[in-house]
Amino acid sequence: MALHSIVTRAKYGRFAGTNVPGDFVEAPSQMLAKLGLGQGKCWILSLPITAIRQKKFLQKSSKKLNDAKLASAGVLYRRQFAFASLDLALHDPHPEEMPYDSVAISNPILEKVFLPIDPSTTFVSYFGHLNGYDAGYYGYAWADAIAADMATVFEKAKDGYLDKQAGMKLRREIYESRRFA
Repeated sequence: MALHSIVTRAKYGRFAGTNVPGDFVEAPSQMLAKLGLGQGKCWILSLPITAIRQKKFLQKSSKKLNDAKLASAGVLYRRQFAFASLDLALHDPHPEEMPYDSVAISNPILEKVFLPIDPSTTFVSYFGHLNGYDAGYYGYAWADAIAADMATVFEKAKDGYLDKQAGMKLRREIYESRRFA
């Protein structure tokens, strides 16, 4: 996530940005999405927005965004579960003498867990998140749980998602953290 790299205080790039434990790597971006669906200006970057424009946006958009997110949550998590199941299956031990047909492995999993798959498709061949996750794609769902926990700081704060102190705490402790250095 770019925000990690923009506000980091790490001395070396290898300790900044997405160079964090795999189960955590998506949590900051998911937390930022929660702020976007929250109730106000994101103090992380202290982006200027007039109070009038902010109020109009919040009144029109915030409830609609949250309603849409709730309506599609089941589909989202089913999709993530399908991708995580596929990732784990493709990383299972496989006898070296047997042919390895990743499409024959992936399509039935995706069809069983998520949606019917056209047999002529090869989703697995362009599923880029298989590279680098190494049977860790389940981390997306885990990171969402971590982000929900991080959001409780705002939910408990005096000014909710508008709370500058909570936003700066998130910025200092998560986004610009050097703890992995």
